[in-house]
Amino acid sequence: MKLKIISLLLGLLAVAVMVGCQKKEEAAEAADGKALLAAEQVKETIESYIQEHTTEAGAFALDDTVVGRTRSLTFSRIHETVNQTEDGGYYACVDFTEAPADTLDVDFYVSADESGTPEVTDVVIHKVNGVSRLTQKTTAKQ
Repeated sequence: MKLKIISLLLGLLAVAVMVGCQKKEEAAEAADGKALLAAEQVKETIESYIQEHTTEAGAFALDDTVVGRTRSLTFSRIHETVNQTEDGGYYACVDFTEAPADTLDVDFYVSADESGTPEVTDVVIHKVNGVSRLTQKTTAKQ
């Protein structure tokens, strides 16, 4: 009898774990109704955006209003950390280089559209040669 009860409890526990895992895999929403995105989704969205906007010669063109010209950048890497903004969006830093010797840290902002599909909503030059151009209030998102 005890064995049957233990087996039944273990079976119920297994079902509860499976249901919990399924819920985690479904798209989550924040309290304000915005879709929550996984860090990997944010990085994939940024990578696709960069690929779509890079020329065959490998140049990613970005207007720099501070120096008054369009920069021709070469992609280096996306940082591991994805940050969440106060309004529920996300951003990640991306390293680029520009000949002859400039390095740029560019922030790509990503939000989910009405259907929950992530999209790049803004691109901002954060640092040039290690010198910051702005400050932001964010929380880290793994």
